[in-house]
Amino acid sequence: MKKIIAVHNGDFHADDVCAVATLVLAFPDIEFEIKRTREMGVIDGADFVVDVGQVYDPARERFDHHQAEGAGKRENGIPFASFGLVWKKYGEKISGSEKIAEKIDQKMIAYIDAVDNGVSTFSTLFAQVFPYTIHNFFGSFLTFGQSSEEKNEIFIKLVNIAKDLIKREIKNEISAESLKNEIESVYKEAERKEIIILSRSGPWQEILTKFSEPKFVVYPESDNGSWRAKSVPKTIGTFESRKQFPESWAGLSGAELAKASGVSDA
Repeated sequence: MKKIIAVHNGDFHADDVCAVATLVLAFPDIEFEIKRTREMGVIDGADFVVDVGQVYDPARERFDHHQAEGAGKRENGIPFASFGLVWKKYGEKISGSEKIAEKIDQKMIAYIDAVDNGVSTFSTLFAQVFPYTIHNFFGSFLTFGQSSEEKNEIFIKLVNIAKDLIKREIKNEISAESLKNEIESVYKEAERKEIIILSRSGPWQEILTKFSEPKFVVYPESDNGSWRAKSVPKTIGTFESRKQFPESWAGLSGAELAKASGVSDA
């Protein structure tokens, strides 16, 4: 017997698309019927309710955040939207661990929740230049004059896309956690901690920026057998480096770089 997920009709957003996708991932053996509606009779009779109904009660599988009092906030102040509420209950089950679930919330869900609640998380530096985000991606499927039937069909397609996205992010975080432990071990065992040499690429920024000594990191390219050297940024998410390579090396490669750097196999 199918289980019913009720979600609001009309325009869709990243929040409701991803919240429904999360529920489907949480119960892979259940066949769901997704009903996009605002009719309270349908909502009250649904097995799961997302982003509609003005009730947050996870014990009853109700995950709305539009009630006057909202549905709570994270420790950093970002309020929960429906995606975050569903993830709060089922994220650990889907991702396999509390740590990975928290990483996914930090990386993906908190931002989606913030935007859905009208909370700004960053400011732009250039006039009329804005980030192209997951909200823009999902919003690009909405066009003027679409019928309800067209929106419903597109919603189902986007739920499947969101499922793949969430699964991919979980897979990446699981892989990254293993690599982070490896990178930290290399740092701790290095005699000269200003230059860290890794045996393979990985999320080194997150690890090396925690320590004051590393200035450069060196690691092999995975696809062509060459090596890459990079400056360690001052903080995560910035282009400002702790120490720059010489300007005279800029734009050089091959024999020119070998000559300028004095490294014969550069």
